[in-house]
Amino acid sequence: MNRITLFLACCFFSVGLYAQISIAPITGWKQNLNNGHYIFTPDTVLKTGISYEVMPLVKSIDNDIDEWLELSATKDLQLSGFVISTTQYLQKKDMYSFKTYSTLVKDTNGKKWFVNFLAYQKPDASIRYAKITMPSGTKGSYLNDAIKHFFALAKKEGFQRSSTIDNTLTDTKEKNETATKKEPDASPVTAPKQGIKPGSIKGVVINRESGYGPGGVTIAYRPYLLLKDGSIYKHPDVCPYDLDIVKSKQTEPQKWGSWKADGKTIVVKFLEKGKIETDRWEENWFWGKQATANEKIKGSFKSISGGGNTATGGTFLLVLSDDIMFNDKGQFTLKNSTGSTSSDAGVDVVNYSGKDAAGTYVLDEYSVALHFNNGKVIRKLFYFYPDSHKTFAVGDKVYLPESE
Repeated sequence: MNRITLFLACCFFSVGLYAQISIAPITGWKQNLNNGHYIFTPDTVLKTGISYEVMPLVKSIDNDIDEWLELSATKDLQLSGFVISTTQYLQKKDMYSFKTYSTLVKDTNGKKWFVNFLAYQKPDASIRYAKITMPSGTKGSYLNDAIKHFFALAKKEGFQRSSTIDNTLTDTKEKNETATKKEPDASPVTAPKQGIKPGSIKGVVINRESGYGPGGVTIAYRPYLLLKDGSIYKHPDVCPYDLDIVKSKQTEPQKWGSWKADGKTIVVKFLEKGKIETDRWEENWFWGKQATANEKIKGSFKSISGGGNTATGGTFLLVLSDDIMFNDKGQFTLKNSTGSTSSDAGVDVVNYSGKDAAGTYVLDEYSVALHFNNGKVIRKLFYFYPDSHKTFAVGDKVYLPESE
């Protein structure tokens, strides 16, 4: 799947290489080793044009790693013969301290490619980086496979977590807790299952979009709820079956618009700054998949993204949890809130006894109901990413399986 946020740089500076560790293979991918570069390509009969390259470790650098990454990526693309049509840079301030860079480029034949870069710095100041290249609009779980592999490598090698990142997380936690106490406005809801009817929903579309954030331009895949009557609801977070449409259109009219299909393009219209703005989604969008009634998922999952006004309605506990664990008995725990470690069952028995960060879950089409042991019930939007029931979203927060 070609979505969720991005990656890394080729270094062309005169830096020495550290002793390398063995890089694990990826199921369903071919692996080649060339002068310390591990190059992965999908093991398919058809040529996909997709490649994922893990570079050798490089020694510490004098300049800032953000500057190094951007300069290295730009030089790599130029030497590869690409023309940069849109440069997009994103510094994610999450627990991994990954530095990310991505760009949409064209080759000499005018074909569009999406090149993603990611890097992290180890405690000894050495840098590990990788590059993912794919044709623009690529479908499937390839990006997901590469991300999971790089996450696992970071976990194996260790990575440097800066004080800036720690302070950012602390500030974010305090702001979310304060926001929760003040009970900011959330999308209005009715009694459970008294909102949008399942038969009225066409589906959930995830669209790649960009904006400005810390460090530069950000890229995220954001959900849109499409209804059969031609209306569209931007960035849903609450359970759609609980959404009060009348009040929502009164209190958050900017989230409502219209949509129609034009071949493989979706044409959407929203009211922005007093006028109707039209956008054509020609590529880089895809349909989310609903869960079956009472479907179960199992494992430990890590949040990779999120956005929107999710710190509302007393749900800051879920928002602040970067990790969530499920088992096939219908139980869950919020890992960061309990301080637990993942287990083979996905849910630790000791931590499951915690009242405020554990309970049972129920999946039903585009919804998940989290029944906490303290009696609180949180109902959220839920959908799977295509080609995988191991990547999913709870509200406006996306989760990937955590590598063991």
